[in-house]
Amino acid sequence: MTEPARRLLEHLRAELREPGLGYAELLTPIAGGYDTRIFAFRLSGAPEPFSIPLILRVLGSQHPPARALSERATQNAVVGLGYPAPRVLLASPDPTILGGAFLVMERLAGRPLLDAQRLGVASVLVDRSVSPRNRATRWSRY
Repeated sequence: MTEPARRLLEHLRAELREPGLGYAELLTPIAGGYDTRIFAFRLSGAPEPFSIPLILRVLGSQHPPARALSERATQNAVVGLGYPAPRVLLASPDPTILGGAFLVMERLAGRPLLDAQRLGVASVLVDRSVSPRNRATRWSRY
């Protein structure tokens, strides 16, 4: 078992209070993480909702650790609005566990949104990033 897999399992055993938790499928790297490392995995002996196929996203050190918490809130809000998006089951801003803040999410079938609809999504993201409110918030930090 690799070091990240061992450390993640120790963390999940403590968080879920399941000392017998194990891997049904070890961490398998997935291509496409633009600024994150992404892995697929499955647990054995896990309670709901952790007994389904899962994704681990580890944020790079260039990101503030609290980003994991804001991504969890955003992602789960999108799910709450009825969009077919993976729910974040656990988020940790602690970079000492896996070398970066991380999220454990549901693994859903399909393609990443940017691959499926790059042009439409890009325009929404651009509109959002150049909105007066976002611009003021972003630049007030500098």
